[in-house]
Amino acid sequence: MAGSIKTNSVTLGDSATDSQNFQLRTNVDGTAKLARGAAGNLGDILTVDVSGKVSLAGLDLNQTWQNVLTTPGRASGVTYTNTTSKPIKVFASFFSSANGACSATPTVGGVNIGIVDTPAIGFRSYVSFEVTPGTTYSILLSNGVPMFQQWSELR
Repeated sequence: MAGSIKTNSVTLGDSATDSQNFQLRTNVDGTAKLARGAAGNLGDILTVDVSGKVSLAGLDLNQTWQNVLTTPGRASGVTYTNTTSKPIKVFASFFSSANGACSATPTVGGVNIGIVDTPAIGFRSYVSFEVTPGTTYSILLSNGVPMFQQWSELR
């Protein structure tokens, strides 16, 4: 029937276990969803709304960048925990104000994930990384007279 909107669902996959297949659904509200699982117990993976905006599960567009350097405060070598239910992104810039270059060593879940150096006094450098929910993280500044210029988190 021309002009009518109805819900349609197509199963993608041929596993005998429903949770290993995908469902592609169009809905009466004009959205389309890709989900995994059995009918009635689907976990949405991707949604496309009527304007064409795409949302992916696990990526919350309602997260915002927050300057956490002074409030609630961040310091070199102190371990913090991602207490949110979503992954966060960390961005920190640093420099040495005296006595040569400095280094930053970010650690996530107890694992050093790299070392970033400034080339000399006054030069700035940065680290950026993601932290999964419940995981600890820190940034250790060393050498020279290191200082954070900025520490922001997408949470």
